Amino acid sequence: GRNSMLKGNRIAKVLFIVSVFIVLFPAHSFAADGSSSKYIKPYYVSLKAGIYSPTGDLEDFSTGFSGEISLNRYFSPNFAIDASVGYFQTDYNGTDFTFGTGYSSDADIYSIPITATFKGIIPLVFGELYAGVGGGVQYVNSDITINSNFGRLSLDDSGAVWSFQFTGGFDFDINETFFIGVEGKYIITGDAEVGPFEYNLDGYFVSGVLGFRF
Repeated sequence: GRNSMLKGNRIAKVLFIVSVFIVLFPAHSFAADGSSSKYIKPYYVSLKAGIYSPTGDLEDFSTGFSGEISLNRYFSPNFAIDASVGYFQTDYNGTDFTFGTGYSSDADIYSIPITATFKGIIPLVFGELYAGVGGGVQYVNSDITINSNFGRLSLDDSGAVWSFQFTGGFDFDINETFFIGVEGKYIITGDAEVGPFEYNLDGYFVSGVLGFRF
């Protein structure tokens, strides 16, 4: 059925991203020999701002804002772990028809993710490439209003769902302390519930990054 096809598509996306990660990570042999000298500073903070584009149950919703702050620790020039807290949102406003009856929908959804990511790194002379995989919890708030000939239905609910994420990006060193970069991420989540509705938050993120090491 349709649900089986959707689940299959999600699994296919996961397998594709994991395959890219597996292929990319051994490429550390192309890294510059002297690049590890900058990792005397084992920690770094990243500030990220960009967009969230839903692809799952919310694929008809708008592309929304996303932001994140993460604390990262290098364990070697090729491996780091980051802990992050963020925010992203999306909304929908439109008119639909069911069995010949029209109704308008207005929905606002936002989430506060708290996650951890394991990152494989390819250090370069002028920066680094990385790919990562992780997971965590999404604290989701839903505000939905439906107007029809039968009346008005308002739903406002919040809750927590699990999530997995796959990331990849590039950082360019301004100096040994500061860097800028670009990051892409794809998330897969459990289903949030609000009244009779269930939906996942699967989607892509593209963000600009500003960071500093200490």
